[in-house]
Amino acid sequence: MFSIASKMDAYSFLYHKWLDDGTRWYPLIAAYYLTYSCDFCCPYCANGANVPYRHLPNTTVSGQTALKILKRIRRHASHLILTGGEPFMHPDAGLVIRGTSELGFRTVVLTTNGERLPEFLPDIVGNVTDLVVSVDTLNAIKADAWYGKGQGTLDRVLENVEHANRVRAAAKRPFTLTLATVVTPNNIDDVYHVYDYARQRGCRFSASPEQQGVAPPKQLRASDSYRACFDFLLAEKARGGGNTVFPGHRTIRLPRRPQKPKSAQSRIKAGFGGFLEGGMVGDTGFEPVTPSLSS
Repeated sequence: MFSIASKMDAYSFLYHKWLDDGTRWYPLIAAYYLTYSCDFCCPYCANGANVPYRHLPNTTVSGQTALKILKRIRRHASHLILTGGEPFMHPDAGLVIRGTSELGFRTVVLTTNGERLPEFLPDIVGNVTDLVVSVDTLNAIKADAWYGKGQGTLDRVLENVEHANRVRAAAKRPFTLTLATVVTPNNIDDVYHVYDYARQRGCRFSASPEQQGVAPPKQLRASDSYRACFDFLLAEKARGGGNTVFPGHRTIRLPRRPQKPKSAQSRIKAGFGGFLEGGMVGDTGFEPVTPSLSS
């Protein structure tokens, strides 16, 4: 049986596909970059122009302004992803997280590197429907080198994951907890271990390839180990792991010309059936998404 929310999404899809005039269309899901700041140095983390997020301008709008932008997005999108950078580095992160539920988003996905997670769990409970924590390997030496924060960083992140999982289990309005792995040429074997870790704790799991610009690197695309890894994940999902395995591989077609940052008051450009991206200074750009390995 389909839920009322799913039927509403289906109605929106059919309306804009066949009945609209074709001059505008609306997204099913929107992603808002609360900040580009991040104090981790993961080697794969960059925007579509291959610029590391930590090298992008770290100017942010206030939490109140961010909520005004999200209120406009909510007019035409029912599902929201709050991301970054590291969202918890925004000075008003808690305010924004709490405000999303008041705006009436049916789904609020929050991504994080997990280091500051305990501080924001009170804001997450009851307001966020899906919490996503990045974990690319269980090898502490490799992970700590990627994070660039010194020895013991992975241990702290995993402790925070365990704590969040306990909070989730006890919450009256529990959120889903997903461990998300970016697959690179240097951690393919680690993916299996992270998947087992998530499955054993009743968490969801997501895997997506490293992007260089807007495509996985050639070394990854040509790798038999990479293909075998995703074949394994898909087989696990088909075997009955639908609640725990969400492998994804996206092919993104970018606009013909780069979009310049716009003011927070600028009109939001959206495209139905795809992905609306909102920047932390109000810039927006639509990126149609063609999933090839997602559920």
